[in-house]
Amino acid sequence: MPSASLVGGIGTLGEGVAVWFSMAAWTVLVVRPLASHASLAEIHLYGSPVADLSPLGTIRARSEVSTNDTNVSDLSPFVGLPELSNLSFSGSKVDCHSQVSTVSPLRASEAAELAALVENRRELFLSSEFVRELELKRRTANAQMQYARTTLPPAGDSVCQDLPEAKQCERRGKSAMSTLEKYLDLPPKKYDEQEAKQRFEQAKQTEIECVTIEQDCVIEALGKYGATARTRDLLRENFELLAQREKLQEELDSATSDQCLQHGQEEHAAYIIANYGRYARQPVEYFRIQIHRAFAKVHEAQIRCLHAQSPDGDSSSARSLASR
Repeated sequence: MPSASLVGGIGTLGEGVAVWFSMAAWTVLVVRPLASHASLAEIHLYGSPVADLSPLGTIRARSEVSTNDTNVSDLSPFVGLPELSNLSFSGSKVDCHSQVSTVSPLRASEAAELAALVENRRELFLSSEFVRELELKRRTANAQMQYARTTLPPAGDSVCQDLPEAKQCERRGKSAMSTLEKYLDLPPKKYDEQEAKQRFEQAKQTEIECVTIEQDCVIEALGKYGATARTRDLLRENFELLAQREKLQEELDSATSDQCLQHGQEEHAAYIIANYGRYARQPVEYFRIQIHRAFAKVHEAQIRCLHAQSPDGDSSSARSLASR
């Protein structure tokens, strides 16, 4: 009677399919039909055909296989096997030695090494001064745009929302960032740091462009609500204060930074509310000037607080703001 002895564990790839693995040779045997088994110490086959070794997923468990006079068929294609050597069957159907698999993916140790390298590369890249400066520019542009929108009266809340040009720009920015993310994951031979910097700069410049599209639209719309050459000068002064504020935030942890921002708002909240209420009722140049001056006090207070917490707290810039 034909027989085969399989010693070790057994795994399953689906109903009625059992897979056997060899520690030394990654030998694989699929036996149909078998019930699902968590583990088996020994299996004896008597006259059962051995067939269908494909397709297989990534193999992890291993054991030993030996067959005698057992029908074996369909040894291809094998998927996800690091190597197949010394797979042998003696019988009427198959006699095969070291010829089953021609594709070898990265070994586990090599894959782990690449993953660690990529993670380290990503951390170093994203924490570099080059990246920090571009991120600062983007955050500053966004803070300035949000401030310009804040100075709109309630009647202008909906202006420049959902701009088609801005939405197209945002899609380009997301695509550029997605491309960069994939580039950072490349193996060493295909990765170039200068190329990564260029891709990141392109992505961030696109994001800044998107913010600028909305900001320009808002500033133009402000002409309907009391904006004049004089108020635009005050707008630019607040933009400069916001740029200082954002740079100072780079030097501090988020909790300290948030406390300073909250402090400035609370200190001048009553002044802001009173001036904005008058401007909302009558959006003319005079009240718009008062709005900008009120917000300037908030931004200056925030900057003083941030300076006091930063390593250069005694800087001339901090003393200048403190004297106002």
